[in-house]
Amino acid sequence: MPRRRRPSSSNAAGAAWRQNDQFILIYRVPILFHIVPKSIAREGFDIPLLVQRLAEHVGPER
Repeated sequence: MPRRRRPSSSNAAGAAWRQNDQFILIYRVPILFHIVPKSIAREGFDIPLLVQRLAEHVGPER
């Protein structure tokens, strides 16, 4: 069985992300995406760390 190549950490397979004051949108292709509401910060989720990791591993915000 052939080994699958792991995508590089810089913008793997066309992944991208963007944000506004309420949400972070993370998408691999136009029909496959995740919407993260920034309101989950009230429950302890670290939104600034998510944004930092997205910039490091996916690339700059588009």
